[in-house]
Amino acid sequence: MAKSTWKAYFLWLTGGLFGLHHFYLGRDRHAFTWFSTLGGVFGLGWLREFTRIPAYVREANQEKEYVEKRFLEMRTRQRPPYNATRVAGELIMGTLFGYLLSLAIPSAEEHEVWNRWASLLVPFAVATGEAGI
Repeated sequence: MAKSTWKAYFLWLTGGLFGLHHFYLGRDRHAFTWFSTLGGVFGLGWLREFTRIPAYVREANQEKEYVEKRFLEMRTRQRPPYNATRVAGELIMGTLFGYLLSLAIPSAEEHEVWNRWASLLVPFAVATGEAGI
């Protein structure tokens, strides 16, 4: 079923800080990021997406012209283009995941053995956030 640009904009406006428009368009990972950061760094990403929603809808609908254009871009480039926004977002998500996990670790005085092993998980949480999961 084809996705509607108007419906995506309505969901962006009413529940965009929680990623509702991304769930509607089948972009679940993006929706999780928006849900966990309240619209991408507390609303900044939400504002940025005002101009990006039509492209997201074309991608969700697999429009022939859009798919051919993206395929041609991928074939002509040796590697993906550098995107400072993506790098900043990955760093923010990594920091958020690491910080949340470090808050969940009990103090060393209470649980010394658990604390030693759990502290090793913080870099894993940071890497998970930076990998865009």
